[in-house]
Amino acid sequence: MLNDLDFDVTARNAIVLLIFVAASSADEAAQHVIHLLYSALITGDTYVFLQHKVKPLVEDVLAKIVHKSAGALLAKTWTTPMDYSLRIELPKDKWVELHRYLTVPDGLNKSAAQKVRCAVMLAPHRLDRSDRFLLLQLPEHRSSFAKFRSDGLLLPFGHPRAAFDTPNPYVLVRYGRFVVASKG
Repeated sequence: MLNDLDFDVTARNAIVLLIFVAASSADEAAQHVIHLLYSALITGDTYVFLQHKVKPLVEDVLAKIVHKSAGALLAKTWTTPMDYSLRIELPKDKWVELHRYLTVPDGLNKSAAQKVRCAVMLAPHRLDRSDRFLLLQLPEHRSSFAKFRSDGLLLPFGHPRAAFDTPNPYVLVRYGRFVVASKG
């Protein structure tokens, strides 16, 4: 099911499905989806794909609903060359919010994004939880988990990480909300 009471979940599901609509193959879509959902940083290629293939799908809807009332429930259906279709129905304000999940805020760079992520993932109050998880893992799994917690990239342990240099807009919106909410 696409919808959820938590819009983060709904946005994630919508973006994943829109990636599959916009991609030229399932393999291409899967590569983008994996890193968009699980990695703190994405490659420039994935960001370009989001900006030039997925974001225009949402912007097209935004252009058509600009004069609609704020609470109006608005739908859009996309059809792919592979003969399947996707229909997303959201209130106007949620279409605007969905657009934010595809945009890296101006001025946010790789190191600032890593700081935001680390403030959440490596927070002292989460230490006991991760230690309990690691206790039950095999040694080789502990190393991989520790590497993922430190750099936030879902990649094989020895895989080159240099290409992952762009802040992940989806993850930042989610972590940014948590950081703001925890300051109060």
